Amino acid sequence: MSVEPVRSLLVAGLTGDGSSTIWRLQSDGSGFAELTRIQGEVRSLAVGASGGRAYAVTGEQVVEFDSDGGSPRAIFQSQDLESVVQREGALIVAQYATGTLWSGEVRGGCFVQIPGRFAFPRALAARGGSLYGLETGGSARIVYAKPSGEWRIVATGFSGPTDLALQESGGLLVADASAGQVVEVNPQSGEKRVLLSGLSGPRSIAPLSGSLVIAEVGAFRQGFGSLSSNLGRRHANLGRVTLFPRDGSPLVLAADLGHIRAVRALPLRRDG
Repeated sequence: MSVEPVRSLLVAGLTGDGSSTIWRLQSDGSGFAELTRIQGEVRSLAVGASGGRAYAVTGEQVVEFDSDGGSPRAIFQSQDLESVVQREGALIVAQYATGTLWSGEVRGGCFVQIPGRFAFPRALAARGGSLYGLETGGSARIVYAKPSGEWRIVATGFSGPTDLALQESGGLLVADASAGQVVEVNPQSGEKRVLLSGLSGPRSIAPLSGSLVIAEVGAFRQGFGSLSSNLGRRHANLGRVTLFPRDGSPLVLAADLGHIRAVRALPLRRDG
């Protein structure tokens, strides 16, 4: 099976010295190589529209780095920062405990507080002017926030969600680590469908041209099924990144990256 669609893929994970490592999938698809290191625990990743720049959130700062490597630099500092996403040329950053939202230019401009807030947002997803938050305070749910600050509940009833993403089709995807599932949600009706089950601690997801890239951090199962099927017998491992195609067998891209916190796909066409 070709790995052409996932040549541009970033993964963030913890290291033993209190820092985080950013890996990038090598151009021949043979595995991940270290791209850069960032001080602190990376909690979220976002990628610029062209793919040339990427952004990582630790608890105290937003860091910008080139997706080809180089030294990272802090572009925003605050407390309890949890998630970041790009929306219409701006970065949206959420603080976890307060749910406060900040907006800043993707090239390191000034960040300002914007209307609206989420309740303990674990992850953000955006397309066009739409912004969705994965709330984990009290009742785990997806909330849609309008630019005016008004909001509505999209879907509820998740066990232990850890990541949120938008498909190319506009559907929402939720990684539910406690349930071992990836759930597809209709953003208009709130209807839910289990897309993939039997996973071991799915921490982060990245939609990719109809396929899914999933990062797991639990005790893994040996053997795979296809989408909407269970996996096989458990065996211990950490830090697995797997490509689940719409049709065909899953492909393990890495099986030993440690405590993964985020995975994001880079656009194949990168102008800087």
